[in-house]
Amino acid sequence: MDASELSQGLEELGNLLKRIKEGLVKPARVLEDPKPEGDEYPAVRLEPLVKGEELMTALDLSSLRAGKFSSVASLDSSSRSLGSSVAFIVLSGGSAYSTSRGLITFPFDASGVPFALASYLDGLRQIAGSLTSPLVALKNRAEYEYALDEVEVVDRTGSVTLDSLYDVNDIGDELRLSAENVLLDYLKDDLIVLDGPIIPTPVEVVTDLTMTVPVKREELNHWGKMTHRWSMAYIIKDRVEAVRGKRVVGVVKRLDQSFKLSKVPEVLRMLGVGRARLSDSAVLELLSERYCNAPFTACFLGPFRMSSHVRVEREDRGEVILDSVPDRFVGYVVLNIGVRSFFRVEAMEQRLLFDALGEVFGRVSGNGLPTLIDVVDRHSKLVTKGLFLFAFQHLRDYVTFLHDTKLEALAVQEEVSRGLSLTLEAGQ
Repeated sequence: MDASELSQGLEELGNLLKRIKEGLVKPARVLEDPKPEGDEYPAVRLEPLVKGEELMTALDLSSLRAGKFSSVASLDSSSRSLGSSVAFIVLSGGSAYSTSRGLITFPFDASGVPFALASYLDGLRQIAGSLTSPLVALKNRAEYEYALDEVEVVDRTGSVTLDSLYDVNDIGDELRLSAENVLLDYLKDDLIVLDGPIIPTPVEVVTDLTMTVPVKREELNHWGKMTHRWSMAYIIKDRVEAVRGKRVVGVVKRLDQSFKLSKVPEVLRMLGVGRARLSDSAVLELLSERYCNAPFTACFLGPFRMSSHVRVEREDRGEVILDSVPDRFVGYVVLNIGVRSFFRVEAMEQRLLFDALGEVFGRVSGNGLPTLIDVVDRHSKLVTKGLFLFAFQHLRDYVTFLHDTKLEALAVQEEVSRGLSLTLEAGQ
């Protein structure tokens, strides 16, 4: 294959993609008031605050001026895990950049729990009395162990299957959100820009979520993955308190698994479609083709009021952990600067949503991300890589790590040799 053949193939692929997009906006009929049905109706809903095509407006990037806030900070977190045959070590690191204080790291500057140990239930209970370090968690916020045992579980229909008591990825989510809560409490800046939603509402806290429970939960004294749902509810409750009284905006850059916009009739009418199940990124792609296609332009879709219908009850105690979260105001930003990028921006106040646009999007890095977000995104990953390598080097004499963990450690070590990792002793 030569260059001309490659170009021809890519051109054909481009035309196919164009046809797909065109097909999405050619409905058989238009529904005046499309209504989602059944389980497709999300726990999070958007209510437009303006009408019709006024939802989509141009943004003059040159007119976006920073300086409305005396100090600005941004923050992000990330997580990783080290696997072995008997246990997993899950870890999280975080970073903040403040215009008044510079770089801040979790867990060095803002201290919290960076490590969680997941293993078999009997083993965790045997060592529980020996744990003295405040840096390691064996249990979640609901005080249930991070247990990996595979047991029989039953759903509400009575069907019995095999499943683990906990999931390693769920542990990472808990640690990341908790690290962000610590950083939010630590920062005192006039404006705080969070990489991600202000108040997460993951599927685990959806009111009608069906979850399994262990068949022998009384014997085990463990409610399995249901306890992750409870733990997330506590963490979200902490988040509501952490942002209370502060001017915080959230910038969500991954919209391919979000399906909010395709449930808004006004948005569907702008597309000229009826019912559709499109991701938010797909909707924004189609809207930008129509309303924001010129190079070096930016557009704003919104504002919307976003409400979340969540309720989490601890079935083991019969008490409600979380029964509501505050509404947020959101808008979507399309950046067509070399590479087209989509973002959802969230704030607790509508005015703050617009006031913060200049601070967030007034400076954009070469990869199409707002500079404030790009800095903490990269640095939080460096912190986590440093923690990962530090843990690997200290623990490899105690346990045999899985092959994938060894390969990951080699890759991180290579980055260290190139001078890309951070010094773990910084801030100590």
